[in-house]
Amino acid sequence: MRAFSFYQLLTVILIFLVLIPQSRAEESDSERISLFVADGQLMSHPFRVFVTHDITEAMEPELLLRASHTFTAVRKGESDKLQPFVIARNQISTESVAGQKIQITGTLMLFDLQNYPVSPYKGMTRVTPILEWMESASDGNKEKRAVVASRQVYLGNISVAVVWTVVTTAVLIAFIAFLAKRSGHPLIAFFCGNDGRLSLARTQVALWTIVIGMVVGGYGMLKLEVPDIPDTLVILMGMSLVTGGISYVKSGEKRIPGGVETNKPETLPSKVKISPHLSDLVCIVDHQGSEQLSLARAQMVFWTGLTVFLFMVKSVLDGVLWDIPLEMVGLMGMSQAAYLSPKLVNQNNPGISWRES
Repeated sequence: MRAFSFYQLLTVILIFLVLIPQSRAEESDSERISLFVADGQLMSHPFRVFVTHDITEAMEPELLLRASHTFTAVRKGESDKLQPFVIARNQISTESVAGQKIQITGTLMLFDLQNYPVSPYKGMTRVTPILEWMESASDGNKEKRAVVASRQVYLGNISVAVVWTVVTTAVLIAFIAFLAKRSGHPLIAFFCGNDGRLSLARTQVALWTIVIGMVVGGYGMLKLEVPDIPDTLVILMGMSLVTGGISYVKSGEKRIPGGVETNKPETLPSKVKISPHLSDLVCIVDHQGSEQLSLARAQMVFWTGLTVFLFMVKSVLDGVLWDIPLEMVGLMGMSQAAYLSPKLVNQNNPGISWRES
């Protein structure tokens, strides 16, 4: 009996010795403070900082953004500490920890960085966020505490990034124009059909290519990484390419007397006179050569222009590629179907001949 009691007591002591370090570790984990700062935030937007600690206004929190200076000098005011204009306590945020998304509770603070000094020629700068505050110690005095973000983040200057994006796009277009000129064709030929008129389908594809390229390039300058392309944007670009491809094939099909059609390409002269006009985007040409307004083409121009405008504005203001709603993608698809329907229907009605680009 005594031996059994001895082993029982020894077991209790061992369990006690094992549980004490674990409880201390859990206690230290609960006291650990982490600072989460989203990457690629814009200076024109409130700078968001989330800390896993209860911070009050009485603690006088301050934010310091320590930038790296490999090739540039420290700018005046760069080491100034910033005070938050909003302190929201007991907030829940979803953050990435060890590759997993978890919900944590803490304090969200917003800072105004519109006057933060950055180089006028840099679209972004890389900084290390450091949050400091005063907290009462066990002896009753106040002590300064600080927490450093786990990684550096990019701080974007949208106006400078837009300028660099426009300049880069202009250089690329100029290079393409140079290559086209070397081949003996003007740049406008990319937008024209086989008849030398301005092609709505080609213009739409070129417009989306330039706009999406500019937004993706600008986003890359802000974060130095390839952005996530929304699925709706891929669908929209794919529809434009399919529409352009079908339009190109149908405009190249040959119609012979008697209404019999063949899929052989038309025999065109080696040098087609390029005579594009903006009116070509909303007009069609009948078999007699007279221009007629096309409601389907006007509808396609309207929805394309509206979607492109909203996409650029939303992407620039939000700092991320706008995920175009499926409803707008559906409207664009219907307008493109209305644009293509005369080409497809007229193939089955030889008596009607429209020449569209």
